[in-house]
Amino acid sequence: LDVLLHILSRDTLADQTIEKVGKVVSALLEKIHNDADILCFGQFLASLLPPKSVDERHVECEDLDGVPVRSVFALPDTPLGRRIQLRNRLLDVVNVLLQDSSLKLRPKMVTQLLQVLGCDWFLGFMGRNVHPSTVLLTFRLLAVVLTRRNFAADF
Repeated sequence: LDVLLHILSRDTLADQTIEKVGKVVSALLEKIHNDADILCFGQFLASLLPPKSVDERHVECEDLDGVPVRSVFALPDTPLGRRIQLRNRLLDVVNVLLQDSSLKLRPKMVTQLLQVLGCDWFLGFMGRNVHPSTVLLTFRLLAVVLTRRNFAADF
């Protein structure tokens, strides 16, 4: 997992590479319920958050013609845009870990994720200076987690 996350930290990766590595990371985390790997993944994802001095809210989502779009993955091809896009793709990996293909919640994985990363981990992705697409994905994750009463009580 460490090697894959190191590969993802490169700024010059193509979107297809990010997507494929993300799928491998998802498969690894799904099959190997290892607290150390989940912690490593969560810390890597948190490292993609902007420092307080950087405001991502001004970064527009746009298509190839420069027309604004609503996709959380259609970001400009700049270092900041690629960083936001990588963070969003990895948050999507978290979503895949928390739900199966029929969108049924995986309670064991939710419990493990909350125990290892904590509830505050989610809140970091909703900061004032974080890109709105990341905040939206985080709200979706929280909605999934909070659908179960026992998880809502923990939060």
